[in-house]
Amino acid sequence: MSTLSVPAGAWEELRREARKLESEIDGKLEAYTKFASGPSGGMGVSDALLAGDSLDAQSADMEGLLQRLSDVSSAMGGAVSGGDARLHTLARHKDVLLEYTQAFRRVKNTVMANREHASL
Repeated sequence: MSTLSVPAGAWEELRREARKLESEIDGKLEAYTKFASGPSGGMGVSDALLAGDSLDAQSADMEGLLQRLSDVSSAMGGAVSGGDARLHTLARHKDVLLEYTQAFRRVKNTVMANREHASL
């Protein structure tokens, strides 16, 4: 079993980065969800399809943020030792990543289904 050498302050820096990303993802996921549910409300089909470009950009941005959080979480794993109290913190960050990923996929699938329905 190999252990990665992580500088002393790396854990705190990674933890701060994870919290920053989680906060950013939370805000953008909320905006994405609202925007994704909005176009079908009072817009015609063509307007809703045009709004899809913005949804695609938001989706790509969310995917990038989720990947960065995953990378930070993996790096945090290298800073954890056996029975360290940091294991709980790492597990919580991984749980949050999973929750955000699932919520994003749910909204993205809804968007795709609405687009398919609008194009029929």
